[in-house]
Amino acid sequence: MSQESGVRSQESGVRSQESGVRSQESGVRVYYFDYLRVLGAFAVIILHVNSKYWYLLDINSFDWQVINFYHGAVTRWAVPVYVMMSGALFLGRDVPLRRLYGKNILGIFTAFIFWSLIYSIAIYFKSGSAEEALTHFVNGHYHLWFLHMIIGLYMIVPFMKKVAESKFLTKYFLVLSLIFVFIIPSMIYLNKIFASEIWSFTNSFVNKFSPALISGYTGYFLIGYILNNIDISPKLTRFIYLGGIIGFMGAIFISEYLSIITNKPNQFFNMPLTITALLESTAIFLFCKKNFNRPYKFIRTLSKYTFGAYLVHPAVIFVIRKLGLDFSMTNTIIFVPVTAIFVFIISLIISGILNHIPVLNKYIV
Repeated sequence: MSQESGVRSQESGVRSQESGVRSQESGVRVYYFDYLRVLGAFAVIILHVNSKYWYLLDINSFDWQVINFYHGAVTRWAVPVYVMMSGALFLGRDVPLRRLYGKNILGIFTAFIFWSLIYSIAIYFKSGSAEEALTHFVNGHYHLWFLHMIIGLYMIVPFMKKVAESKFLTKYFLVLSLIFVFIIPSMIYLNKIFASEIWSFTNSFVNKFSPALISGYTGYFLIGYILNNIDISPKLTRFIYLGGIIGFMGAIFISEYLSIITNKPNQFFNMPLTITALLESTAIFLFCKKNFNRPYKFIRTLSKYTFGAYLVHPAVIFVIRKLGLDFSMTNTIIFVPVTAIFVFIISLIISGILNHIPVLNKYIV
């Protein structure tokens, strides 16, 4: 599932923002990262609780409208925000290549191997196909795509640090990212919907010279570093919040509009690499930075377990559905968040247990 979800950051991806939540310069814990990790993990679980039904329900029904609300605007900021935290943590300090590969990347890789194997075994018992299970193991379960992506970002940390250290390169990089990652792809997609006869030509033309280094999530990686290290003025803060509201509303209504005119669910403007997600995730990151800085042991504990909860939550959702706890049985407005809370709690409990098992707590959660 390409951009469907995700969650993770420092030390073994999302796992050791536990040490990463501290400023490497001052040793002072960055408390708002704890809140972002918890909120982000819960947002991803909401997404996965209801995403199946987003495709199945009638797009003209009230239930689909509710799910569209949860499926896009409420949840799609999570992956960008986790990438922003990673950027804030890695670009704000010197990380020797030996540590980067021997601890950070290795930690993500071992977690991927373990959990991909677990989900592949489940696929084998379900389908009886060794080939399908092997393919699933190599590609990873749908939520593990994030681990591939974050490893790629960690590999270019030395290059991105050079960008972050230069005001000119930072501005230049962000401009290119805004144009080629967020604006042009959206224009091309809309061109495909409304002027399909020239879409393939436009798409082919742009792809021939799209700068490779700024593709994907690198823009978010750099934005996280900027937002974490620069004091944003009140005027600019209000402007970013307004952008967040616009992004939130845009994700809902553009998705609904495109779904209706194409007569099938359309989630393009719900995806992380769109201008709506950029506006929303930037606003949420900044809001938490400015407002969620009180230290609570409970939040810190939840934050520690979110990576494991993220890794295990699809299995919890699967079991719940097998037990017949289907939110379509009742009011979707209430049942989606209630089910997500239930899944989140069970996933955190499992993660808490794994985090107290030697070796496993170091390599898989």
